[in-house]
Amino acid sequence: MCCWSLKAVKCAVVLLTIFYFITGIILFITGIVIAASGTYAELLPGVAYLNTAYLLIFIGIVIFVSAVIGCCCLRDTKCCVLTFYFLVVIVICLEVSVIILGYVANGVLRDRIDDYINQEMLRDMRNYGTDQSLKEAWDKVQREESCCGVRTASDWFNPLYGKRSFLQNEIPDSCCEIVQQDCGLKEEYTKHSKGCEDVILDDLHKNLRSLATITLICLLVQIVLVLFILCLYYMLFTNKAVHWCCSCCVYEMVEIEDDDKHKFKTDSV
Repeated sequence: MCCWSLKAVKCAVVLLTIFYFITGIILFITGIVIAASGTYAELLPGVAYLNTAYLLIFIGIVIFVSAVIGCCCLRDTKCCVLTFYFLVVIVICLEVSVIILGYVANGVLRDRIDDYINQEMLRDMRNYGTDQSLKEAWDKVQREESCCGVRTASDWFNPLYGKRSFLQNEIPDSCCEIVQQDCGLKEEYTKHSKGCEDVILDDLHKNLRSLATITLICLLVQIVLVLFILCLYYMLFTNKAVHWCCSCCVYEMVEIEDDDKHKFKTDSV
């Protein structure tokens, strides 16, 4: 009976380790996709959004390594079981931080985070003329979303947040309804009037929610895995129960005190 229960726990650990490896693939790919194709990620310098994506990539790598170690648990090696257990616990702790960031950023702290991001974007607009990736990101959002600046088009020449790349009433060509060469420098062309902050922030919060939700699903699988690892450790390495059974023989671990040291006696049936 005990032999079958041990085999059942081992099978459960193997199956959960496979699912654990799959969660690593999911998190790794999610992190890469968010980091590489966040629609307006370049407009969010210094924001933890991209760092969260990089953290998911790191978590995926840790899962790959620990899953290989988990396969060694089948050899009944105490060191492997404990190492696997602690690596999974570390992964769970990292994932909890991602989940907290994702949901808190969309909850009680959303207004504060949005204000901080707005201020950062307004300050970084001064690099429009020198940072090519920043320029391409701004031009993309302004063309695709028919918006201009963070809050208004005047953000491009307002000196309140530092030196600007544009003079009074001059804005990027991508702010024009019909984009033409130097149209942003001429008053006769019609420009977009609404700011881009809502579009940029909605994209940010949507991706953070996606990261948190995917991570939460993976976390549930890993919590179950931790419980079975502990169960396996108890059955293999504690001295209170039947340790192993094979064919017609049952090996029982019995604790014996001898000079304040623990020794084990094997009884064969």
